[in-house]
Amino acid sequence: MNNITHKREEGMGITSSDGLPDFQRLLDQFKGGLVFKRLIKQDAISYDELLYQIETNDGMYYVLEIDFIYSFDYVTDLINKEIPEYKYFVEVKQPHEKFEDTPPYKISSSYPTPPDFDEVKKYANDKYGSYTGYFNFLIKI
Repeated sequence: MNNITHKREEGMGITSSDGLPDFQRLLDQFKGGLVFKRLIKQDAISYDELLYQIETNDGMYYVLEIDFIYSFDYVTDLINKEIPEYKYFVEVKQPHEKFEDTPPYKISSSYPTPPDFDEVKKYANDKYGSYTGYFNFLIKI
């Protein structure tokens, strides 16, 4: 992984002044009642796949931000490669019923629905990340 050193292009929907997710509001979208303590590190897996290690009241977690999801298998393969010691994905409180209701789809309607969207929607959040149109996954380590 590479440290994040690039900036997004104009109009990419940066949602915070520092270009980082609003971690507490993001955590509030997931089950578990987690409280954000601090950002440990941030890395770019690729230009459109960002990984943040955070400390919470329940220990360490990773937040994966990703703009294009081929499938949940793609996400789990990526996490297995980057964080082999991960324990589980945390479920969202309010999953989307249809892929067409998600901001990534609304930004680009050519975005194909993941074939396993019923699995994706359990864990994919699209609020309070660093960029509009990205999905966020919370991973316990």
